[in-house]
Amino acid sequence: MIDTTFYRNNGFQFLRDVISAETIKSMREMLEIEKNVALDLIRQRIKFQDESDLIGKIKPLLCSPNTGGDLASVLRGQYHLSARLNPVLQGICSEPKLLTILNDLFENRALRLHMPPMARFILPENYQAARPPHHDLLFNTHLEDFVIAWVPLVATDASCGGMGIYEGVFKDPGIKLYDPQSIWNEALPIQGIRPTQEPMNPGDILLMSSRIVHCSMPNHSKRIRYSVDYRFFAEPVRSSKHYLDLTSGEVLAPSSPPPPK
Repeated sequence: MIDTTFYRNNGFQFLRDVISAETIKSMREMLEIEKNVALDLIRQRIKFQDESDLIGKIKPLLCSPNTGGDLASVLRGQYHLSARLNPVLQGICSEPKLLTILNDLFENRALRLHMPPMARFILPENYQAARPPHHDLLFNTHLEDFVIAWVPLVATDASCGGMGIYEGVFKDPGIKLYDPQSIWNEALPIQGIRPTQEPMNPGDILLMSSRIVHCSMPNHSKRIRYSVDYRFFAEPVRSSKHYLDLTSGEVLAPSSPPPPK
């Protein structure tokens, strides 16, 4: 399923038909419901008729010094914490093909998942949700090293967008550039390199190293792009935040001792 040599040399790999249709369906249905909860949070701040009416109001809101916290996250297309903690999103951890891939990659060491995963809904033409080039070590300093599994819940292509990979571009975690034209502050300087993007279907995953530079592509389609990204790690890596132990199924606090073998 996974070419570990290719992954270690390149820092990414697209993998097909990994997650079952039943798990994808459950995750998407839950997130479709929670999207309405997220939009209700925005309605508490501004009035809008529908999602297309909202798009033109997002950037001014994000540029306002009074916008922060949950509201800013939702405007960027990130789900609120209660949705991300929904156990439905943990169903991926029981997928046999994924577990085989992770065990091959981590050489059968005890697997863990940073909690909670990140879930996103990218509205059509919400270009403020297109994250610029970055690598995940910049804002996951609680982990020494990890593997990201990006899981689209809809078909992604050049129109709907998806994840773009800057092949061969790795960065040290200390490098950071603030882009004053962006609502994001993790943008890295990438010049003369176009990101690689491959069409993906529900059930496919993209594995990425925590050091590979990547970006999220804009959604030019008429469809909402639903996705979830997971951060897996394994013994002996430690985390200073909560994590799910895939062997016991328990969510453990950072200070918790590892479960008995």
